[in-house]
Amino acid sequence: MGVPIRECAAAKSYHRLKRRLFFAGFAAHLLLLLIFQFSGASMRFSRRVSGVTGGAEWADAVVYLSCFFSLFYFVLLPLDFYSGFVVERKFSLSSQTLAHWVGEEGKKYALLLLFFVSTGSGFLFLLKVFPDSWWVYAAIAWLCLSLFVAKIFPRLILPLFYPLHPLSAGPLKESLVELCARARLPVKEIYELVISGKTNKANAALVGIGGSRRILLTDTLFSRYTPLEIQMVVAHELGHHAHRHIFRGIGFNLCLVFLGFYLLRGFSVFLPRFLGTESLADLTGFPALVFLSLVGGMIILPIQNIFSRRQEREADRYALEKLPNKEVFVSLMKKLADQNLSDPDPDPWVEFFLYDHPSISKRIRTAESR
Repeated sequence: MGVPIRECAAAKSYHRLKRRLFFAGFAAHLLLLLIFQFSGASMRFSRRVSGVTGGAEWADAVVYLSCFFSLFYFVLLPLDFYSGFVVERKFSLSSQTLAHWVGEEGKKYALLLLFFVSTGSGFLFLLKVFPDSWWVYAAIAWLCLSLFVAKIFPRLILPLFYPLHPLSAGPLKESLVELCARARLPVKEIYELVISGKTNKANAALVGIGGSRRILLTDTLFSRYTPLEIQMVVAHELGHHAHRHIFRGIGFNLCLVFLGFYLLRGFSVFLPRFLGTESLADLTGFPALVFLSLVGGMIILPIQNIFSRRQEREADRYALEKLPNKEVFVSLMKKLADQNLSDPDPDPWVEFFLYDHPSISKRIRTAESR
């Protein structure tokens, strides 16, 4: 039925390598954090920073966090280069030049540095000013930040990395606007996201909240997919809108964040004594806080993915209700699997732990069973 999925040997090899690099990067982060914390490097560095800044707490935090982030970023950059550039080109998934990768990485570094220093400084401020109730304020701050980023992402952040153009007028755009109207999603524009200069993969997304909400279709979709298949892609994204998945996802993650901060609060009883610091707000113990956050993030990753896969199944069902053509849906899934080199049938533990979408084979079986 439809287009056959590419022989999955290459897909399995690609995803096996990417998994190994993912776990290698995670282990490298943890190892470097432990070395930096327990070798005395963090203590020596924080004292040196304090000597340079004259002991001004805000300046100490900004300088320490900037240097801390930069050190880890550039030490681990070769691994990111291999995973994000070399491997993608090896499997013919990347159209990016080395110069373009370097430029993109520079922008990424600047944005992440700004985000890390501002959020890290804010977190340390809450630890110091509210030693007993900081975890409540930190969770509230996380919620506000999530809503703010969701609001500005389509307009300010995404265009820094990908050109965005309104979809050209024509029968396809008219059909997509009509589909949005049926879903009660008023859209002024459907945008074409130009990613072909970076990758050969295809994708679509519903991003933003309020007036910044928009549907994005990558330019790599238009050359290989039929109008009906593109409509099915948009119907899936409209399913996220209909089920309010953006806000439900933020709410779900807020619960996890509350729980995580509450558990971290329990560490505040003995962690400073273990690290030889005065409190959790001491810069000397910051690597330990990052270590705990990374471990916690890995523990809750399967929970987040279970929630995400459920949302994706809801969006698939919505698309098939609005456009009851399972042959088109199956053809779309097979083309996406082929173009993105997806593993259509991953090992159960891999899907459970790492996949935020159901596997292609499961999505196809669900459609065919309707």
